[in-house]
Amino acid sequence: MKLVTLKHGYDLSAMLAEPLCLDEHGDVEQMGECPMAQGGAFNDAESMADRLRYYAPLTDDFLSRPDVRAFVRAWASLFGIGPREPILMQITGVRGEGQVDPLQGQGIHADGCKALSILVMNRENVSGAESHLYADKAGTRPLADVTLAPGDILHLRDDRLFHSVDGIDQRDPGAPFERFIIIINSRFVDAFQNRMLRRHFPDAVLNETR
Repeated sequence: MKLVTLKHGYDLSAMLAEPLCLDEHGDVEQMGECPMAQGGAFNDAESMADRLRYYAPLTDDFLSRPDVRAFVRAWASLFGIGPREPILMQITGVRGEGQVDPLQGQGIHADGCKALSILVMNRENVSGAESHLYADKAGTRPLADVTLAPGDILHLRDDRLFHSVDGIDQRDPGAPFERFIIIINSRFVDAFQNRMLRRHFPDAVLNETR
């Protein structure tokens, strides 16, 4: 399940996201543009709760890479994701001279799905970014703490736990730093996200409560 570094030949300076799916033959397809959405029941951070978030799509060069397509297929197989089930894939992170990761500030939250994985691609000249898992949103029942190295991936049944991540610090103030990750998830229990997916992809196979 490890994905080789994406640093070469790919611009990691932006936050990118796009819904993908498998076709009937197990090949990876781009579904088209759709905003990412998260209900307040899962994430009450002001920047996330009950908001639509629009990102630039993943590039064709990136999605045509054999290792990327193999990674998506392997991930879908791990969680039993079938044809036409939307898989949201996001690349996000930070580089430069600051100390704030764009995904910080969420606190303890869930992403509102059954299948979620976080893969660290690059981690250079930084400390922190320790992930914490909890059995409750209040954080009174801690389960595990882990710091992911480049190439490490954390698989979560997101509908069964909550998680948070510490901020990052630049180790050497005089040297460049960066930390970039892939977030990939599917089978949403968040009705807000499912409404957006159904609106944009009427024929998609969704995890909906009827």
